Amino acid sequence: MKIGIPKETKIKENRVSCTPGGARMLVQAGHEVSVQTWGGF
Repeated sequence: MKIGIPKETKIKENRVSCTPGGARMLVQAGHEVSVQTWGGF
């Protein structure tokens, strides 16, 4: 399964909705994970 993790939409907010450990667990379970950066994935 492809999973996209969006970044926060508030101004000057740099967080995303998943921790690195959470993303690692998803990848280890066989999923494809994309984390949104400045403008896209």
